[in-house]
Amino acid sequence: MSKLFDPVLFGAELFQIRTRDRREILSLRDAAKFIGVSHATLSRVERGYPPTVENYLRIKLFIDGPPGPPDWTEVDHLEEACLPPREVGDCDNV
Repeated sequence: MSKLFDPVLFGAELFQIRTRDRREILSLRDAAKFIGVSHATLSRVERGYPPTVENYLRIKLFIDGPPGPPDWTEVDHLEEACLPPREVGDCDNV
């Protein structure tokens, strides 16, 4: 059974994002300031220690970027994802 959350992989992903381009390496302190956590917290996460839920969400937003609009091209059958058409009078008793 695989883990729901693996702090070692999460820390490795954070380190990879922070240092992805050697010309634009973001220091640990700068990344922590940008994310809104302490540099000690970020260092612990990169070494594989699990963050608190709040810090996890902040770091995950940094890794993934801000959420964008939904990508409707990923829905194979849009008509199946929509609600069925209502009949006249369905909402009369509301």
